[in-house]
Amino acid sequence: MQITYLYHSGFIVRFNNMNVLIDYYSPHADTPEPALVQALADPARKLYVLSSHAHHDHYDPRILRFESACSDTTFVFSSDIDAGSSANIHYVDAQTNHTFDDGGISIRAFGSTDAGVSFLIRAEDRTVFHAGDLNNWHWNEESSPEESAQFEANYLAELEKLAAFAPSVDAAMFPADPRLGKGFAKGAEQFAAKIRTAHMLPMHFGERHSEANSAKPAIEQHGTTFCEVLHKGQVFQL
Repeated sequence: MQITYLYHSGFIVRFNNMNVLIDYYSPHADTPEPALVQALADPARKLYVLSSHAHHDHYDPRILRFESACSDTTFVFSSDIDAGSSANIHYVDAQTNHTFDDGGISIRAFGSTDAGVSFLIRAEDRTVFHAGDLNNWHWNEESSPEESAQFEANYLAELEKLAAFAPSVDAAMFPADPRLGKGFAKGAEQFAAKIRTAHMLPMHFGERHSEANSAKPAIEQHGTTFCEVLHKGQVFQL
């Protein structure tokens, strides 16, 4: 399995028979990254395009154009996204319509502590989790202790649901957003403590790579390999 970091919360997960593009967003979307161009032009692999929610930094309507670039394309979107009706567009949510499964890949929607869903992806005997905007958004430096405690309780409740279904994952893409201030990686650490995570890739940090990567010691104390993200287009062989 190969995972390529694109930007912010965007990744391509490359399996033997498919490419999975998740939460693609770029300030320069009209000039796509080489890894994305390669995935779109890959005749040997089916393309799945996932968006976890409608926020502009997780869903760009221009991804619908990818269908014309790759003839075998399937879109799996959170139900809060309005992308119209098409045989190739499938909507999921964490309450009633949990799972897209076509026999080659299973994509199950879990909850979020902001908007939309998070994704648990199973394909070719590998399990991958993309958090979307699921996180312990505690905002300790801006919120009252009561508000922060409620934010954390909401997050831990969602984490319990996920852990009951998937006690371990091969890779997790999870927010490490320095805007949260002190303890910005608390949610990621809680995830690694609760769910056996072989590899964790930080996301949702924009250009603040070094700050996001400073979460490494806290994550690795739980037996997880933290994959430091240094630049767009970085490839991880897992």
